[in-house]
Amino acid sequence: MYYYYICSTNSTTIANQYKTVKAYYNKHKNQWCWFYRGKAIYTGTDENGNRKYKTPQRKIPIKLGGSSYHRTYDPTLKVDINLTKEQQQHNKKLDTIIRRKEAIKQEELLIKGVADIEVNPKAALSVADWLFEYADRYSKKATRSTYTVLANKVRKFGNPKWFEFNARYINGLVAEQNKRVLAGKIKQTTLRDMYETIRFVLVVAKKEGLIDGFEDIFDDMHKVDKGETAVGSYFSRDELTILDRAVCRSAMVKEAFLFCCWTGLRIGEALKLKWGDIREVDGKKQMTVTGRKNKKSQVIVLPKQAIKYLPYSGGPEDLVFYGVSYATVRDNLTAWVNEAGIRRDVVKTHDGRRTCAYILKAAGHSDRIVMKWLDHSDIKSTEKYLNKAFGDMFDNLDSDDLLPALN
Repeated sequence: MYYYYICSTNSTTIANQYKTVKAYYNKHKNQWCWFYRGKAIYTGTDENGNRKYKTPQRKIPIKLGGSSYHRTYDPTLKVDINLTKEQQQHNKKLDTIIRRKEAIKQEELLIKGVADIEVNPKAALSVADWLFEYADRYSKKATRSTYTVLANKVRKFGNPKWFEFNARYINGLVAEQNKRVLAGKIKQTTLRDMYETIRFVLVVAKKEGLIDGFEDIFDDMHKVDKGETAVGSYFSRDELTILDRAVCRSAMVKEAFLFCCWTGLRIGEALKLKWGDIREVDGKKQMTVTGRKNKKSQVIVLPKQAIKYLPYSGGPEDLVFYGVSYATVRDNLTAWVNEAGIRRDVVKTHDGRRTCAYILKAAGHSDRIVMKWLDHSDIKSTEKYLNKAFGDMFDNLDSDDLLPALN
């Protein structure tokens, strides 16, 4: 059996940190736990010079052996359960046994000064150090950055070990970052991304045997709102005419992007498109798009304008838009559009898909038609695409056209 004095934090042994132990019943989960708690420990100062403290605490499920505790609360209906007299007596008997054990554990804790708890030795590892090591498992720079950024935040906020990386710590870290959201230093979506990364890290940590009480941590973590994601822009038919005539430093970037404007493809889908995916049926060219976001394939009949941007045909396994990567498209779009005389601070690769939605809507088609063409599974996604278009279309309307006078 392991004891908490096997590792230390800030020169204070874990064994000496736990001063009290209480039996705690979670009615939502129908679970009894030992709740260990210690005196707050000074951990340094924050960036403003304020003293920081950490209160050591830990919850460990109580094993009741063959006896089961009758549930007293229905978490679905959110009401207390009326137990029978026999069930009440059964629970009361277990309550008495647990309280006796609580008194014994508390006395042992005061005498020994040691919390006699079995611990996974991996739990003594630093979370930040593990995150840095985990980031190195990935080759993509953006993915590595996601975990190294989180590692730096964790290290700065107390630098916990895995046994300290509980819901209380995570909620405190989120609250600290939320201050930056309120101060306008980061966006709500950035905070949400960090929250989702932490949830994923917890799943990996569970698989690698780094944490205990995985379900409790998930249940006790405070939810973080997604926030409003900035919607990109779109191009009108007149602007598409300008772009069609404008020269781009990479001809393939121009053709791939304008193809997306007239088909609604994501740029990643366009770059994966092969000539074998395009065929002629009844005198019309159509393409089969596989590996879409919803894991389904879709057949799209190509409009004449989209066909214009197809390069010379190759073999069935040849890429249609060859020699360019996602990064190449992303890095060239803004410069090309602005050099064409269309002012845009940033042109996103997804703006081609948004442009397709706008063209369909401006042509008088319903939101459901736009949704079907873009292969959205939810009409709300389509409406989000069209929100800016609706506003611009309204601004361009004349009041007499909207509300014509009586004859």
